[in-house]
Amino acid sequence: MPRINTKYISSPRQQILLGIVLVLFFVFGFGFGIIFPPHPTSTMPLIIKRGTSAESISNQLKVENIIRSRFLFVWATYLGGIHDELAAGRFLFDESISTFGVLRRLTQPQEELSVFIPEGSTIREIEIILRQNNIPSAEFLDSRRYPNVYKEFHPFLEVIPEGQDLEGFLFPDTYRFYEYSSPEEIVDTMLDNFELKLKPFVSDIDASPHSLYEIITMASILEKEVPSADEKAIVSGIMWKRIREGMPLQVDATLFYELGKTSRELTQSDLKNETPYNTYTYQGLPPGPISNPGAESIEATLNPKETPFYFYLSDRDGNTYFSRNFEEHKEKKFKYLR
Repeated sequence: MPRINTKYISSPRQQILLGIVLVLFFVFGFGFGIIFPPHPTSTMPLIIKRGTSAESISNQLKVENIIRSRFLFVWATYLGGIHDELAAGRFLFDESISTFGVLRRLTQPQEELSVFIPEGSTIREIEIILRQNNIPSAEFLDSRRYPNVYKEFHPFLEVIPEGQDLEGFLFPDTYRFYEYSSPEEIVDTMLDNFELKLKPFVSDIDASPHSLYEIITMASILEKEVPSADEKAIVSGIMWKRIREGMPLQVDATLFYELGKTSRELTQSDLKNETPYNTYTYQGLPPGPISNPGAESIEATLNPKETPFYFYLSDRDGNTYFSRNFEEHKEKKFKYLR
């Protein structure tokens, strides 16, 4: 600290003013962390969600001892006109830093990444996609497991039975996430999108004899079973009809979801597996969705096409064949799946 030349400070008033200046310098310097900056108590990243106010951010920073004064932090954001420009994402503060250093870090633009989530992706596949796009996603699987955490802001999740996760409700689409977006923020964004994309179907859902959870479960099966919109509508009609008439769905995709196998890998022993996802032995829908369906599959579920068919199969080229009875179905299996 430089020495002060006192020969120009002659009067008591000047000495008092100097004392006040020095006190204010130390008070504000200490409060802003310029002098003896605080040392963070945690080495874990600080997660700030999009839309969080400067006041709430100051509380988070204070709890982790990253800043010394909540009031001075908020005051500085408003004085600088940056109170609504603080970035969302993950921020690592593992060293002592002044409040102004914190503000610089929170106002630096973060890189946005475009992430494509294909229709029919499962939650586990979404986690892999996030990792491949360099978005830290180790906690994503955990963050999506508990629908109760998100029900306050997404009331439609009330339809999910206890014990089931968010499978089916993370809408597949192209998203823009920050490189350090938190798992919770990613889940929230995908749930917001689900709610938005469901709006055109609200009247059909209200008129349906099936619950939203049943609709999404059926749509998730259609997403995995057939490729085109027309075929989805036909298969939707077949499956709802089989349920009405007490016939098992006999869908390979539900077992694939449970056992992690492809249709070609399923064995006769697998077809006897005692799991409610085995739609060969259990009637009705599986316990929950087996993928995250797109709008086309949801629409087909809500608008099934009535046909005389009871069976269908897809060959290795993705072509779908329909049959009126089991004998026809066996003939087509022999013809197209040899």
